[in-house]
Amino acid sequence: GHKMQCGARTTQLCFSVTLATFAAIQSLLVEVAKANGEGKVAFHMPSAVLYTELVKLAVALTVWSIQASHGEGVASQLRALSWSSISYSVPAAMFVAQNNLVYIAMSLLDPPTFQLWACCKIVPAGVFAYVFLGQRRTKVQWAALLLLMLGMATTKIEVQASPPAALRKTMLGIGILLFNCTLSAGSGVANEYLIKFQDPSMPFMLKNAHIYVFASLVALPTASSPWHGGLDGFDSLAVLIVLVNAATGLSISFVLKYSDNLVKSFASSAAVLLATLASAASFGYRPSTAFLVGFAVVVCAFFFYFGEHNKVLAERSEEEAREPLLQSMEKGAKTCTTREPLLQNVDSQSPPPEEQSQPSHAHSARLV
Repeated sequence: GHKMQCGARTTQLCFSVTLATFAAIQSLLVEVAKANGEGKVAFHMPSAVLYTELVKLAVALTVWSIQASHGEGVASQLRALSWSSISYSVPAAMFVAQNNLVYIAMSLLDPPTFQLWACCKIVPAGVFAYVFLGQRRTKVQWAALLLLMLGMATTKIEVQASPPAALRKTMLGIGILLFNCTLSAGSGVANEYLIKFQDPSMPFMLKNAHIYVFASLVALPTASSPWHGGLDGFDSLAVLIVLVNAATGLSISFVLKYSDNLVKSFASSAAVLLATLASAASFGYRPSTAFLVGFAVVVCAFFFYFGEHNKVLAERSEEEAREPLLQSMEKGAKTCTTREPLLQNVDSQSPPPEEQSQPSHAHSARLV
């Protein structure tokens, strides 16, 4: 049991580190593309999103077909599909809504305000995981989630903020962004539920293929066809960005399978910090004081959330939850022991069964 637990934790750590690494590389590659394009990427971003989903779909179908050929077979697994496969379109539709709301919020808010409020999705993710998936966490872990949110928000604070917009416009943008954070948390939990619990007999990569099919269909209307500029500006760097984005998406699915949505949030936060540090070394970016403070807070959040003390706290919480049940059982046992002498006294005062069953002579004569 201990070896299995250590193996599971090693698997979770490996996929989390892989996700953080790919996400950090993804951010750095986009920065390089912006630098080469004088502040903006030279390729069509919606088309890149579609190509990313198609790459993930191709990888998922290839791995699944190889696994199925050594097992039940591709045809038999396809025949086992049912109408429940449509449920995989739910997170895809939520992802589309998120993308549109992000563009609206970005048009209403300045970059520092947008980045500051975008960190609020961490706490709703924890709440949804508790309500819909039954995932319980210690009080220290809940505090760690708050610390992570505050730490990430602190790293985004800039001293030279852009001029503030009108109050009404800013409040509308913040409201849209908060709703989008809730939607993001919901889509992450829905995706985790589908991967872990929906159709238990369906292979993992076939589940991923379902999600990527619907995501490709959703991304199709916003992409440009190859003969209408969809491939313009797609040099080797753009192709590398698409491949790294696909690897990041596949890593997320593995993290959701072997860990959960909150571990994904921690890995994504680590990727942001790693990318910033790498930018400081590669592009001459100087981290601000706010970034260093936020970095320290995020490190504390990692320790509080993943520390061994949570195991002790969880065991103590289980013991506290069992105490009322044990007390009620002990009280019931004491009640039973007090009733036994009373029953014995009643039995000793009552006549023997033979005497109760035999009527008296007078009563017999009266009957005759």
